[in-house]
Amino acid sequence: PHEIFQCDYDNIALFDTICPNDISQGILGVCYLLSALSALAEFPGRLTNIYINQESNPQGVYAMRLYVKGIPTDIFVDDYFPCYHNNPTKPFFSKPKGNELWVLLAEKVWAKLFNNYVACEAGFMDEALEYLLGCPTGRFLTPDQTEDEIWKILSHADKKNYIICAATNGQVTTEKEGLVAHHAYSLLSVHQLGEHRVLKLRNPWGHLEWKGDFSDSSPLWTE
Repeated sequence: PHEIFQCDYDNIALFDTICPNDISQGILGVCYLLSALSALAEFPGRLTNIYINQESNPQGVYAMRLYVKGIPTDIFVDDYFPCYHNNPTKPFFSKPKGNELWVLLAEKVWAKLFNNYVACEAGFMDEALEYLLGCPTGRFLTPDQTEDEIWKILSHADKKNYIICAATNGQVTTEKEGLVAHHAYSLLSVHQLGEHRVLKLRNPWGHLEWKGDFSDSSPLWTE
């Protein structure tokens, strides 16, 4: 970490400020895991409970407690992370926004659980949350429901402070509006604005914004 962040280890935190924007996905296809972690970061106490360490450790030993088939399992990793050969300060895979380690460590622990990084590509957000929290989760397939039914489920979940993610399917490419096909998102909040139903999503890439209604330049915004 001190080589990646180019500072003394004493200036590196395990957690700095925990928020959904802390994660930036790298070249590994684990958007399902990162969107689950990003959604979980809305509730910092629940996120930090997963980590056995609560501070950075110059000895380079870290551990997280995941629930493997429902059984609490402590998984230990070191603090070496794959980086580009021509740029040793740039990790191959997910990156934090600041000098903090929790994002890098979570992805490495997940990779160790499945024996290597590539083996854990592609998955479902609800399954990742079960491993992270040891709690029951649910998955809803929206073609099976009306918009009113979907909205009722989401509104109830948001009011109850449930951890929510969402995904696009791979059949329709919607990138002209800023959505990526076959991709996972954190669903951070749900809002009824008059006749409009608005969802606040976060892309784990950390870029490529929504361009449709209620985007930054949308004429639908009022004072």
